[in-house]
Amino acid sequence: MPSVPRFIPGPWSLCSATCGAGTQIRKVKCQVLLSFSQSVEDLPDDECEGTKPQTEQGCYSGPCNSEMGDYDRAENLNELHAWEYKGFTECSESCAGGVQEAIVVCLNKQTRERTDESLCSLQARPPQLVKVCKLTPCPPRWEIGKWSACSSSCGVGLQTRDVFCMNLLSHETNETATLEDKNCPWSKPGNVQACNHINCPPDWHSEEWQQCSQSCGRGVQIRWISCKQRMADGSFRYQPEEFCLTPKPDSRQLCVSIDCPTQWLPSKWSQCSSTCGEGTQRRDVVCKKMGHGGISITLNASDCSSLSRPPLLQPCFAMPCATPGVTRNEKKLYQQGPRILGLRKIYVQLRKERKLQFNIGGQAYLLPKTAVLLRCPVRRFRKSMIMWEKDGKHLSSSPHVTITHFGYIKINQLKAINVGTYTCVAGPARDNFVIKIIGFNNKLAESSSSRQEEGIGIANEALSSKDKHAPGVRWNKTDKSRFFIYPNAQYDGIILKILELKGWSQENLDSRESHESREKDAASVEDASAESIVPQTFVIDQERLDEIIRAISRQSDDLKDIYATHVISQLIAEISKVQPDANKSKLKFSEKSKSTSSVESSFHKLTTDDHRLPKLSSVKLTSSKESIHTSTDLLKAPIIRQKTNGKVLVSSTELIAEIGRTVLLTSWTRSLTLKCEAEGNPKPLISWTKNGQSLKYSKRIKILPDKALKIYDPNESDVGVYNCTATSPIGLDSRSTNVAVTEKPIIRMSKHDLVNINSTSVSVDVGSVVIARLGANITIKCQVNGVPKPSVTWTKEQAPLGSNVQFLQDGSLSIIKAAPVNQGLYSCSVLNAQGQATAATNLILHDPPRAFPEFKNLMLKLAVTGYDIHTVLASRPGTKELLSTGSNVLIGCPVKGFPKPGISWLHNGKPISMGLGPGQALALQQILQIPNITKGLQGDYSCRAQNEAGTLTLKVTVEIAEYEWLFGGFLPCSAPCGNKGLKFPKLKCLRDNGTEVDKYYCKGKTHPDIQPIECNVRDCPPRWTVTSWSPCSQLCGRGIRKRLVSCQKVTAGGMLIDLSPGFCAQSGKKPVDSQTCEKQLCSQWVTSIWSQCNGLCVGMRLGTQHRHVVCQAQNGTRLPSPQCSGSTRPISTRNCTSDVCTVQWQSSSWTPCTSSCGNHGFQSRRVKCVHRRTNRQTREQFCWWKQRPVNWQRCNIMPCEKLDCRDTTRYCEMVKQLRLCVLPQYKLRCCESCNGI
Repeated sequence: MPSVPRFIPGPWSLCSATCGAGTQIRKVKCQVLLSFSQSVEDLPDDECEGTKPQTEQGCYSGPCNSEMGDYDRAENLNELHAWEYKGFTECSESCAGGVQEAIVVCLNKQTRERTDESLCSLQARPPQLVKVCKLTPCPPRWEIGKWSACSSSCGVGLQTRDVFCMNLLSHETNETATLEDKNCPWSKPGNVQACNHINCPPDWHSEEWQQCSQSCGRGVQIRWISCKQRMADGSFRYQPEEFCLTPKPDSRQLCVSIDCPTQWLPSKWSQCSSTCGEGTQRRDVVCKKMGHGGISITLNASDCSSLSRPPLLQPCFAMPCATPGVTRNEKKLYQQGPRILGLRKIYVQLRKERKLQFNIGGQAYLLPKTAVLLRCPVRRFRKSMIMWEKDGKHLSSSPHVTITHFGYIKINQLKAINVGTYTCVAGPARDNFVIKIIGFNNKLAESSSSRQEEGIGIANEALSSKDKHAPGVRWNKTDKSRFFIYPNAQYDGIILKILELKGWSQENLDSRESHESREKDAASVEDASAESIVPQTFVIDQERLDEIIRAISRQSDDLKDIYATHVISQLIAEISKVQPDANKSKLKFSEKSKSTSSVESSFHKLTTDDHRLPKLSSVKLTSSKESIHTSTDLLKAPIIRQKTNGKVLVSSTELIAEIGRTVLLTSWTRSLTLKCEAEGNPKPLISWTKNGQSLKYSKRIKILPDKALKIYDPNESDVGVYNCTATSPIGLDSRSTNVAVTEKPIIRMSKHDLVNINSTSVSVDVGSVVIARLGANITIKCQVNGVPKPSVTWTKEQAPLGSNVQFLQDGSLSIIKAAPVNQGLYSCSVLNAQGQATAATNLILHDPPRAFPEFKNLMLKLAVTGYDIHTVLASRPGTKELLSTGSNVLIGCPVKGFPKPGISWLHNGKPISMGLGPGQALALQQILQIPNITKGLQGDYSCRAQNEAGTLTLKVTVEIAEYEWLFGGFLPCSAPCGNKGLKFPKLKCLRDNGTEVDKYYCKGKTHPDIQPIECNVRDCPPRWTVTSWSPCSQLCGRGIRKRLVSCQKVTAGGMLIDLSPGFCAQSGKKPVDSQTCEKQLCSQWVTSIWSQCNGLCVGMRLGTQHRHVVCQAQNGTRLPSPQCSGSTRPISTRNCTSDVCTVQWQSSSWTPCTSSCGNHGFQSRRVKCVHRRTNRQTREQFCWWKQRPVNWQRCNIMPCEKLDCRDTTRYCEMVKQLRLCVLPQYKLRCCESCNGI
């Protein structure tokens, strides 16, 4: 919507006639957008500029069926309407040449109004007319290419694109010109950007392969594979391996080395001689050796005669013969390798159920008379081919055990005979499931022997109450299948302990079952409700129990039982805490419903989370039970209330503490009361233990009526962990309190000083003198005993601790890469409520003298100060240096240490007195300077560096040699003919021992006076000589270039003589003296004719006209513009005289101001472009060469009188209707209309 008044047409209505000719109408309003209210307001038509669009037009909906003379009517319609041209469309392009299409409309001949095109004959439609427009080149702009693909899909990647400055010369030919960047407006868009700022998913990162494990043939290489995640900032973060979802790359691979010794190499085993059951396999062995390329080379058997021959036969087992014939598809599945999907779970049945279902792979502790369905989920194997074994023997269907066609087995009612290990066999894949029966007194019933299975003993009878004192059944020790029962007993102790602590046993279940049968109709509400939420089965991860077993095994023998009771009690407590939340759907009493109800029980599954911490999850199952009567009160598991936090309680003569707090006893403590308040329905029972054992009560240790524990005159014998347990039929809860005796802090101090300058890591107790190596990692431990736990602080005498000093959690002080600034006295101060203590350690740092190559930089700086100075560094094994007499030598001693070592020099083992010896010391004795060395000063030079930490000696052997030039004959002649051949003398540099050395050593020595001699003074044979090529004869296109070719020879006197071509016949074919040369194609600028003078007006009566200018070869081929750069490009645009441009702006009078005062009045006027001669309105673009007068302005900008409450705008009625008077800006301008609102 415009902010100035404009005519806004509405949509056309439907045609007034459904057939034949009719009319269409529409509304055209003069509207303006009020900026101060962002609302649209209707204005009078005279407020809008321009001609008001038509509000009515003719329409035709086709012939009417009821009318006669349709053909004649169509003829009449054609006579009433005709096609006419109505100007041109806007130019298709704004620059570089576009087109305008003539507009063809259907007009009513009588009214000259535009009508629907269906009223005009399509056959009479005039042809389409097109003209060229906007031929000026487009202004320079940035041409931007597409972004390339991101270099990385995540983390930090980069994208690039092409960005260059260009302008378009012609849309028709798509001709463009590339310009310099400075010609384009605005700043250049970026051509590089970052992309994919997201964290990468964790992925495997492989390091380099290590060396081959074998020295011959094929070995194995290993590499480290780690799971890393590249973050959005480009850094890497290590993640657990389970976070990487893709298969882990191989961390091992074969590698190739040299040939291996000979060996017996067996072939593959043949197929089993039997298609089922046991058979034999055969193979051949040949003598071979593995080549370095991993290729096996077959040798004669005698080459391996000294080696033992591998076996040629072995037993095999194809598949059990008990199954029917195997089809071809079944064999294919067998070869692919089946996989059994077992679950490693431990199941404990806590309540009698009719039937339970399990998956293979775990272990179950079940109650007798329970029906069991055991499944064996398997992939790539037919379930009908699954076989079952029990305790290592084949298992077949019987009246008591059924093996179904779908691969699972059913046990109708568990008996002692069913105890054992059940194995699912799917081809080569096997997995086990162990079933055990919970007997009386929380004992486990074991399976009978094979003899008892035949009918002897109690094998076919379920355990009952009258058999609870029977000795039980066990495996025959001579039975070969005993392996299948004992290896699975590692969890029995934990399971039995759980049953003992929870109070669940077959005795309780049997007594409850008999009680229910006797009093079925009059059962108590509490018992029925309690039964309804007793869990059916615990499901615990086998890995969780393995962790508990490992934790117990790490304890000492005297603590194992206490620790096991504590850990298993904690496990039970975790389950009991979750149980109330899992049983929120309590049974409520309902007199209306006495039908079967659904009882919701909880299956608790104890697992571990990613941090290996215990985590309990619950799965709700629904089972159908008979209708039972329940109380209106909700059952609630025991919960011990803990009113306060677990902070330490101390400093009181009579201590009263809630369970869960730590209590510290002092010498003035007279009594200790531990309160344990529990809630639940039914009311829980409270019991106390100390250190996992039942608490022994006495006159000093009593239980109060509120079940609180009170200890009179507590002493050190009362120190320990007190546990309060609240138990009910619904579950249990427990809390513990640690009782300790306060004591003053005591620091464990070292009794001996420590000197260790060899190790890079030193750890010592506080309280001694420590002499350590500079750069070592030093840990000073401040081990303190005291109750309550003392606080530890460290200080350094008269200095801050330093940036490389860290405090460890155990109170120790760690110094990383100790520097000289870390030397000093470190004090450890400990403090608690009973007192304080202090201990100190004096740290001294030493660094023994050691060589360092960085000293070479100092040598080079000293060497450039003099001319021809030799520099050499001493070393521990000794450095040899060969010099000539008179050389200047600098011998460096590259050592450093802390404290800085002192350096002394020796020559042939004798000390050098500075100023009296062969040289003088520089740079704090680290450099020995020997100027003008002679043969008498050669020998061994050594520097000895010494400080408190040690001594280091470095050596240099200096040897003096003499050098001279020796004549070694003449060099070959410098020319084969003519008069310029010379033989120069050949000189050698020899050492005094006769060895030829580099000529550098003879530099400065006198050369022998030997002059060169002439040689090969004779005429040269004739030969062809050529000059350089001349320039090409043409500047463009094809031309010719030439050169001179002549036959010449050089005489022994040095004269150059021209000969006839025949003399050079022996020198080969005469070279060419001319050849063609090609330049670039000849080009020229070609122009088209000038267009009509109908372009953009640039002044009064001045328009523009255009023509095309292209670079073209002589053959008519179009060429790039740079190939015509040798000549001036003709202009493609020029001014021209046009009557169309005889125009001017014409303005009407201003409308009245919309407001008499204030800052919001405005007025408008019409501004149009008219022809000066005809005064007819024309397109505004013809007047663009002159600035357009404004058609909108503010008016009456003066403050309104405050006492004069009146409207200052004519839109106040609309403001009132829109309820805008509540806004201050509208209320001020429409004071009269908004008065009283």
